[in-house]
Amino acid sequence: MADMETEEELDYHITFPSPLSQDVPEVEDPNAEPEIISQQEPVVILLGWAGCKDKYLSKYSAIYDKRCITIRYTAPSGDIFCKPASLHTVAEKVLELISDLQLASNPIFFHVFSNGGCLVYSHITELVHSRSRFRHIRIRGVIFDSCPSTPSPMISARAYLSAAKERHFILRYLTALVLLLLLYFKVIIAYILRKPIGNDYFWEAMKKDPANCPQLYLYSKADEIVSYLAVEEQINSRKARVKVLTVCWDDSGHVKHFCIHRESYIKNCLDFIDMCMEMVL
Repeated sequence: MADMETEEELDYHITFPSPLSQDVPEVEDPNAEPEIISQQEPVVILLGWAGCKDKYLSKYSAIYDKRCITIRYTAPSGDIFCKPASLHTVAEKVLELISDLQLASNPIFFHVFSNGGCLVYSHITELVHSRSRFRHIRIRGVIFDSCPSTPSPMISARAYLSAAKERHFILRYLTALVLLLLLYFKVIIAYILRKPIGNDYFWEAMKKDPANCPQLYLYSKADEIVSYLAVEEQINSRKARVKVLTVCWDDSGHVKHFCIHRESYIKNCLDFIDMCMEMVL
């Protein structure tokens, strides 16, 4: 396996599958890796939730490490909460990274977490299906963990509080209050000007996602941030267009399904990849 952490301002981590033979020593040559990649080797791109640290996201990528190339990336929390439009540029960089690493011919999968990861994905799928320079990238499947939901100032504030648990509690709640007031102010201004806000675009964009690949939704009725009813609304809207698989738990919190239901989580993810790969072949 090899890791790379930066590519023109995009802070990401990439892992290649371990060699099948334990007798063959591993040789790390970053310049040669793209040349030896099988075109049918799946690539799983994990888009983390707001405030997600790579040490947490790497536990999810380990699910796929034995047979997939994995790329991990989490957008800055400030962009997610305050400048969601900037994620369009982030999405472009992710797609350019796929091409630069010569992975565009491989089956591409996305595993996205919470609305933070889903926001980035919404721009990615829009670009893939609207820009000619990205149309050669084929998305073969998407896994949604604890998302999407109808965005609102209150949901964003709760998500921030969850993401900033390591900060001093007074500073954390003061920042959340400022964020909440700022977002409500934006809603009021948008209402006065009769203009839709970015959150409206996100929710509608997810319902009308042009990707026609299978989707797997992993969610819970105990999620304290994203309502399972919102996820199921999205599920119902997508069933008319694509193959949809769902797993709904009763007791796991927001992006905590893997921690509580480890074996079930891993099995569902790997079975989904296998199913999609059979469709490719």
